[in-house]
Amino acid sequence: MTDKQSTKPPSGTRDFLPDDIRRREYVINIVRRVYERYGFEPLETPAFENIETLLGKYGEESNKLIFKILKRGEHEGTGEADLALRYDLTVPLARVVTQYQNELPKFFKRHQIQPVWRADRPARGRFREFWQCDIDSIGSTSPVVEVEILSAVSEVLTGLGFQDFVIRLNHRMLLSALLEVSGLPPAKHSQALVSLDKLDKAGREVVIAEMVGVGIGSSAASELLALFMGAPKIGMFLGRDVPACGFSLGLERIIVVMTERNMFPATVAGRAVDVLVTIWNEESRGDTLALAAELRKGGLRVDVYPEADKLGKQFKYASDRHVRFVAIIGDDERAKAQVSVKDLESGEQTALPRNEVASFVGRKLELRS
Repeated sequence: MTDKQSTKPPSGTRDFLPDDIRRREYVINIVRRVYERYGFEPLETPAFENIETLLGKYGEESNKLIFKILKRGEHEGTGEADLALRYDLTVPLARVVTQYQNELPKFFKRHQIQPVWRADRPARGRFREFWQCDIDSIGSTSPVVEVEILSAVSEVLTGLGFQDFVIRLNHRMLLSALLEVSGLPPAKHSQALVSLDKLDKAGREVVIAEMVGVGIGSSAASELLALFMGAPKIGMFLGRDVPACGFSLGLERIIVVMTERNMFPATVAGRAVDVLVTIWNEESRGDTLALAAELRKGGLRVDVYPEADKLGKQFKYASDRHVRFVAIIGDDERAKAQVSVKDLESGEQTALPRNEVASFVGRKLELRS
């Protein structure tokens, strides 16, 4: 007898159930609204890139974390890879800026909210598949760019309900100058940056040991830890420096913290439907579907109970799904051209003319919100 096949998702990935998606969309909508108020335009890139686009852009250690896609078809037997899943959103941005340099505006401001993949060791708040919310401004060295980005990120975090946060600002030129002062040969600068990038994961002592291992003095290594920034990538395809400033928010970590702190509004999770329309009997299905269509036209989120079950079962189903209102079209209601609306929160039941149901429920929902 064969072992039962596991139904768990791969390690480091997750299934997103309805409440999970509503929380994610709540955060993304706030992030997107703020970014666009600051003039950042949307950008999306493919989930996978040509492998040469990604390799060599993050350092040797990070190269090992790239999910590679093997050649397919007649080349499948070679075991070679020609594509790779997107590792971050910065390298794809660099490729896009190069590819469309004659079509993009002089100062290109983009926001990008998409998943990325890394073959990393999963941990709390760290996954192999996760979302990044990036903003970048390309083409200007003005400090106005940095001020606008910091202001936008601050507005996002306060809009989500955070008050106790600190934004750390790092400057690439200052970090490069410190690397030079430390006596590290330019050829080893990228290795030092890779070590610094491990600070959150590996801790201070491990990072210092790695930097000492590539020739940086321990005191200089300690100083460098305070000024950490990833290697620049925007100009890598153009072969020249391109002014760029950006910020990346990790969506998963935000959601984890907000969930732990109960920061999501009660209406975000668990309430996907405003009204459940019941089916009184098989003969009333046509009336039920017609009423559901009318309520949807009135702007309500409406579900239809699919079977002519006992009314108690239909109420229980609505309660289990956190639906506040239940619409009933029984024999008496049809005879009077009315609909009975039950508020499951208050227990009140009201008989209404059919054409007033949508506005009645809408007003009740507005009062509660």
